[in-house]
Amino acid sequence: MKVGILTFHASHNYGSMLQAYALQKVLSNFGIENEIINFRTEIQKSLILPHISLRHPRSSLKKFIKGPQKSVSLLSKYNRFEKFLRNYLNVTRELSSAGDVAEFVKKADYDAIITGSDQIWNPGCWDFDMCYLVDFPFHGKRIAYAPSLGSNPNQISKEEEDRMKAAINRYDALSTRESKGKDFLSKITDKTINVVLDPTLLLDAKDYYEIANVDVKMPESYIFYYTPREESGYFNKAKELSYMTGLPILVTQDYPEYMSDGIVRKLDCGPREYLTLIKNATYTIGNSFHLLAFSLIFGKEFFLLSKGPDSRMLNILTPLGLQDRLIVGESISIKSPIEYSAVESALVSARNKSLNYLRSALNNK
Repeated sequence: MKVGILTFHASHNYGSMLQAYALQKVLSNFGIENEIINFRTEIQKSLILPHISLRHPRSSLKKFIKGPQKSVSLLSKYNRFEKFLRNYLNVTRELSSAGDVAEFVKKADYDAIITGSDQIWNPGCWDFDMCYLVDFPFHGKRIAYAPSLGSNPNQISKEEEDRMKAAINRYDALSTRESKGKDFLSKITDKTINVVLDPTLLLDAKDYYEIANVDVKMPESYIFYYTPREESGYFNKAKELSYMTGLPILVTQDYPEYMSDGIVRKLDCGPREYLTLIKNATYTIGNSFHLLAFSLIFGKEFFLLSKGPDSRMLNILTPLGLQDRLIVGESISIKSPIEYSAVESALVSARNKSLNYLRSALNNK
């Protein structure tokens, strides 16, 4: 059996690349030949330009003069993402349009195409494309594995809903990452929809030890703080935790809030380094679905930040009895340590259920 995967694998986002890695590894563990369809639109690539580039010598020189260390670090970060894509993901040649993907698939002899995970079914994403719903001629199986429709699928417009409906109804097996996503899809199809784990949670910690970069220099004890987009008030929560514990805060991004004392900056952090920083942290804190996923995998004490109830987070936290780890406005307080023996038992059960869905979807005629 040969399987193609369509997902946000090339976005320079830690979770995006690592979920793609996880799904590939799971399929390989099943003994299934698979490759990621290397769909990279110009819009997507425009969102992840290198900080300095020979294509833009004047602006790059200005940036370098203003902050040489920062420029070198951010270029190193860019290169680490691209190197991860080349060395740890099995991808096809690059395809820049939906038409290119459709033509490629005609000749690829895939028995199935899997779409997911990440927010590939969220029309609000700048790089959303109907291609991620296999909206082109294909005679093999269409399988959805944990695509997310974002935090608020109820805000998807009627126009977008109508565009998605026909494509959704062509699927042979449907699943999504969150219950709210299932509720939305249930409005536009009568097909069975499963709620399954993000691919990152289908692997054990030891699977990630294999690719973590053990050479990262870091403090002996620290708080790892990460949020894809900094929002007002979030970093103050990390500083509260730092004040209570006496631990420095380690960050991998460059926002003005991170310039105060007690902040360790690792701007050259790629996916492998990200894993290492979570694995070795004393606490993790932030607003990131995959920060949650890897905190669970590595058995970390963690806090998640949100402006309101977050369905993506609560979908994982609630069955594990950890919903109090989602901080919505209130002050940080040091809680009793997480009982990871009970958490691991619940995760194993959910993992097996998700793996069974994927096996069944692939094997059913």
